[in-house]
Amino acid sequence: MGVPPVMVDILPEISGVDFDAVWGRRVVAVIDATTGLTATFISADDLIVAKQAAGRPQDLADVAALHTARIKPATETKPKRRR
Repeated sequence: MGVPPVMVDILPEISGVDFDAVWGRRVVAVIDATTGLTATFISADDLIVAKQAAGRPQDLADVAALHTARIKPATETKPKRRR
């Protein structure tokens, strides 16, 4: 739904995960602090399981990127370029 690059996937079913279990581990985030609007997302662990189950090349690349993002400290910044 939407137009690239702003799109949303709404999936009635996801391979590799059970809805009730995933719902219990969902992540709720505030997406608009002014209004307090929240959105619900699949947890990172469940997303990894689902992408591995899908097994498509882009899903497997996403799994690698998710693992890489997890091992980097959240406060890590890019080194400044010397001039």
